[in-house]
Amino acid sequence: KPAGEQAFAAGKVGFEFQTTGALVNTIKNVGDKFTLRTAKIPLIDPINGHLPTGGNAAVILTKDAAKQDAAWKFAKFAAGPYGASVVVPGTGYVPNNELAA
Repeated sequence: KPAGEQAFAAGKVGFEFQTTGALVNTIKNVGDKFTLRTAKIPLIDPINGHLPTGGNAAVILTKDAAKQDAAWKFAKFAAGPYGASVVVPGTGYVPNNELAA
């Protein structure tokens, strides 16, 4: 993965498929070497095709009820308007809450 990212940022590769979570670093790595643009990932079948989700998730694995409660409260905060407005600029992820967009 790092070799592909370096090749893209150096202008040796014409395009790359990347998570939006890497966009902040890609912008920094490309700098002003060329105009960076993003686009939707093309689908062979735009009507029935789907892309997998990933990355932007919260997983609670503890069996301790108090820790589950605390983790759930944090997950709700992080996915809420304020939490998402903090996470999105730092990561480049698409907001999961339209109030944070």
